[in-house]
Amino acid sequence: MRVIGIVSSVAALAIMLFLAQPFTGGSNNAYAACTMRNLPQVLVQLDMPPTHTNTTMTLAELSQVQNNTRLGILDGQHVGGLAVGDIQAQTQLAFDNDVNFFTGSTCVWVQAVQVNLSLHSMIYIARELQRGTCEYRELLAHEQQHVAIDREIMNKYRAELRAYLERELIGAGVVGPVPVNLARNAQSDLVNSVGRLVDSKIQDLHRERDARQQALDSPEEYARLNAACS
Repeated sequence: MRVIGIVSSVAALAIMLFLAQPFTGGSNNAYAACTMRNLPQVLVQLDMPPTHTNTTMTLAELSQVQNNTRLGILDGQHVGGLAVGDIQAQTQLAFDNDVNFFTGSTCVWVQAVQVNLSLHSMIYIARELQRGTCEYRELLAHEQQHVAIDREIMNKYRAELRAYLERELIGAGVVGPVPVNLARNAQSDLVNSVGRLVDSKIQDLHRERDARQQALDSPEEYARLNAACS
C-alpha cells in the first residue's frame, strides 16, 4: 500500500556534445562580452510507457521492499500492494561558437538542449489476493492513484523545466571570451551549468512527488481500505 520513489541519477546525466563549426567571419575588435547568436532551443521529451501489474510477490516479500511510508494494511504488518515509479532524466547539449581569429579568442554558447524525462511504473499486488475479489480491486485502485500522481507531476514538470531552462540559459548558457584552445573547457563549464539547472528542477519534482504520494497514504485512506471489504 506504499509508493516507492526511485530517485533519478541526476548527478550522472548522459550528455552528448556536438561542437558546431566555428564562425569564420571574425571582427577586428576584441570581444567586450559574449552574446549568443540565437537563443537556445529547449526541448523536453516525456516517455511514460503503460503501467503493468505484477502479482508474483507474496505479502511477506512486498513488506521487505524499501518504501517511503510506514503505514500498514491488512493485518498492520504486511503490505498488500505497491506502486513503484522509476524517474530518469537524460540531457543532450549542442554548442555553437564564434571565433575571433584576430584575437585568438572564442565565445561558446548552448545552441540546443534536449532533456529526456521518463517514468516507468509497476504496480505490485500480493499473490495471496485473488483477482476479482474486493480486496484486490480496492488495492489496485489505490495503487493506480499513486501512478496517476506520478504522471500528473511528470507532465507538470515537463512544462516547468522547459520554461526554466529557456529563462536561465539566456545568462547561464554562454561562456567567454576564452582562448580558442580552451573552448573544450568552456563546453565543460556549460555542461556543468546545465546539469545544475536540470538537477535543481528534478529535485523540486521529487520533493513535490514525495509530499503528494505520502499525503495519499494517510491513516484515513488506510482505514477506508481496511473497511471497504468488511
